Amino acid sequence: MQILKIIILLKKMKARKEHWENVYATRKSNEVSWTQELPKTSLEFVRGFNLDKSARIIDVGGGDSKLVDFLLDEGYENVSVLDISQHAIDRAKIRLGEKSKKVNWIITLSLPTGIRCCTKAMIFWDRLRMVKKSLSVKY
Repeated sequence: MQILKIIILLKKMKARKEHWENVYATRKSNEVSWTQELPKTSLEFVRGFNLDKSARIIDVGGGDSKLVDFLLDEGYENVSVLDISQHAIDRAKIRLGEKSKKVNWIITLSLPTGIRCCTKAMIFWDRLRMVKKSLSVKY
């Protein structure tokens, strides 16, 4: 029974990844409702913590979001972007050009798997679920 549950979960995860890969392969940024030229709410949230520019920030579901562009422009040095879609990440990398080398890009089907590498993140931002939490991990 447990194996069957795992198989069903894996199929759902694969279908979800295929869906998002298709979205980013077939639509431009301006053809999806969630694209923001200026991610104002996200930026205000990050700025509200008055963090040092070396603080670790992870943008969950960030894919092709322009939040990473603004964070880099503001001097943040430890930014990670986690997304399920390779296409979304590739778009952001192309848009950022050389700046993309400053970002830790994480492509994963599973949020827990993806955040293992970022357990010391000071800000964990997931706009989809509007989870606004500071993990407050002490170094």
